[in-house]
Amino acid sequence: MPILPSPEAPFGLLEPLHRHMIQDAQPITSSNWVPVLIVPLFPMAIMAFLLQYENTRIYRLPLGIVGLAIMGHSHVCYRFLEPWQRAWNIGIGTAMVALSGKYIDFALLRGPIVDPYRAKGRNRLLSTFDLPINNRWVGLEATDLNAYAFEKAPKASSNGHGTKGSVKVDGKIFPRHPERWLPYTLAHRTRLQASIRHLTLAVTHYLVVNTLIEFLHIVAPETIGNSSGVKGSVPKFILTHRLIVFPWLQAVPFKSLNIEPILAPVWLTETVTEAFIAIIAWQGLSWGYRMVAVVAIASGIYEVEAWEVDLFDQPWKADSILNMWGRRWHQIFRRSFLLASTVLLRLFHIPVTSATLLVTSFFCSGMLHALGELSTDPAPYTVPVFYFFLLSGVGGVFEALFRRVTGRRVRGFWGRIWMWTFLFITGKQACWAWCDSGVGGSTFSPSMPFLDRGLGPYFFKLFSAVIAEITPVPGRKIDM
Repeated sequence: MPILPSPEAPFGLLEPLHRHMIQDAQPITSSNWVPVLIVPLFPMAIMAFLLQYENTRIYRLPLGIVGLAIMGHSHVCYRFLEPWQRAWNIGIGTAMVALSGKYIDFALLRGPIVDPYRAKGRNRLLSTFDLPINNRWVGLEATDLNAYAFEKAPKASSNGHGTKGSVKVDGKIFPRHPERWLPYTLAHRTRLQASIRHLTLAVTHYLVVNTLIEFLHIVAPETIGNSSGVKGSVPKFILTHRLIVFPWLQAVPFKSLNIEPILAPVWLTETVTEAFIAIIAWQGLSWGYRMVAVVAIASGIYEVEAWEVDLFDQPWKADSILNMWGRRWHQIFRRSFLLASTVLLRLFHIPVTSATLLVTSFFCSGMLHALGELSTDPAPYTVPVFYFFLLSGVGGVFEALFRRVTGRRVRGFWGRIWMWTFLFITGKQACWAWCDSGVGGSTFSPSMPFLDRGLGPYFFKLFSAVIAEITPVPGRKIDM
């Protein structure tokens, strides 16, 4: 049995578990998705209710064990079987690994967790529903993982007055401090305005992600757009395809000039392919967030401002690695990574510093994204996926060291050049691994007939204008 991951055994010691999941797992269907995906969350809901009261950890610990057992059974015994559902396996697998961490978090927290919206009349049951899904900890004061003394629990004010931004819950005043890393807005929208905004953005994200997926299906059905997975899919695609630079020169007004298509170099085609995968992930996650926000706001269940903190903060504006991963990209797992990192560092008696915490957080991120692939077949080679995130932590440490030595932050034009170059170079092999597993051939959302059939021919014409098929040069290979 292999110990370390390899291309043939991508999960190393966990390879027997992976094979068991692939060979013996039952399909997730419309008739069993509730017991498979929803029931494992019931113990967490009870724990979230108890977390709002003091001295409940003794009851939450056994509930956490039960929840982990149910969650583990669902993850190991059920998965989507169709090749085009591969992306859903990755998403659900990653979510279940993350939720397992949240079970441990909720079991060990001393509590209580104070929901500031209770001061505005929010029902305790809604707070119970919000705590498990509020993964970014929006509006929640840091609370104490008592076993490791990671954070300070919120203390009620003894003078009865509190400070600016404090809230009064159950007769006690608690301080509140908006999380600096989240994109809070100063806009004040009505419920109708917020609902229309979320719905408009949801439709936009949906169309973008499906257009990009359709692009891969049409242009590269035998390589990166193949749902069954093709080894070396990106190099094979690049050997036979190139981006066309200035595609409008081939349009009707310029036809009489007989200008030959200008083909992009290999590195540019590689870079665009890599960007496709990142954009698909960004748009897919944004689409899911907006859809939930529409239901939460339009139904009147949630307060409007509770969903006004966008999931992403304009990632194209990032000008450093720390700015990208620490603010611009979604912060869904931020708290979980910090908690897990602190526990690991103290467990191995390693000083908890900004550098060690940063690298260990990205170590946890790499593990999460690698283990989230357990139920996929074929599974990507997990080593480059893991190293991509770990190296981001190393890059962040370098930026912190640069600031300490020079007194200047990595930012601005040269910060963007550095960041994008670093991320594209370190993410290249991870992107290729994901493409080899058939992610590009997946369908991320329900099929839309007008998109597949009605707009399909127009998409084909559009895509044909920017991608050219070429004859491979004999003996030419792309480094893998």
